[in-house]
Order: sequence, then structure tokens, then C-alpha cells
Amino acid sequence: MRTHLLFLLIGLVFLASPASAQVDQLLKGITGSGVTDNKASAGLKEALEVATEKAVSLTGRPNGYFGDAAIKILMPAKLQTMQEGLRAADRRVRAEHESRGGAGGASGQADLHARHYHHELR
Repeated sequence: MRTHLLFLLIGLVFLASPASAQVDQLLKGITGSGVTDNKASAGLKEALEVATEKAVSLTGRPNGYFGDAAIKILMPAKLQTMQEGLRAADRRVRAEHESRGGAGGASGQADLHARHYHHELR
């Protein structure tokens, strides 16, 4: 769930850059038509809240992000090799941990990551 929200926020940041110029231009046109800055601001805030709620409800369900080809951002081909290598290294570290009698579950994962991090610091 956190990963989905992270991707959503990253996407919103990328979309906000060019959109901010359009919003400024839109606001300049609206303010001349009798709509106050406060009303325009409140309308934009409400639109963002509604859009955010809809995006989270669509992507926050099981397979909401990864199952929707229209919004899923694929790993670039050049990085897929690195991704495969990192996954293989993670499997190796987990297998080593389990072979040494490491605990399972969330506490085991925390222990695994703590030991791995401590080992890298040496």
C-alpha cells in the first residue's frame, strides 16, 4: 500500500510541473471573470482532494496498480537487469539467513535487515 502511494505521489510531482504553468494561466483568465482568488483556490483544492481520493481508491485495492496496464509504469529495460540482480541477491541473503536458523515473519525480516546493514557497515 505504501509503495502504491509513493508511486502515486511521484506521478503527481511529475504532472504538477508543467500543469502549474497551465493553472497560473487558467487562474489569470478566471480572476477576470468575477471569480475571486479564494473561490478559485478552494475549487482547485477540492478538485485535487477528489482526484486524490479516486486515485487512492483505484490503486489501493489488490492489483489496483500492478494489474492496471493503463497506469502501471514499467521498469526501463536498462534497469531490468539491475532489478533481477538485486532480487537474486535478496534471495541469496534470505536463504543464508534461513539456513542459519533465522526467525521468520516480520521480526525475522527486521532481524535480517539489521544484520545485513550491520555487516555492510564493517
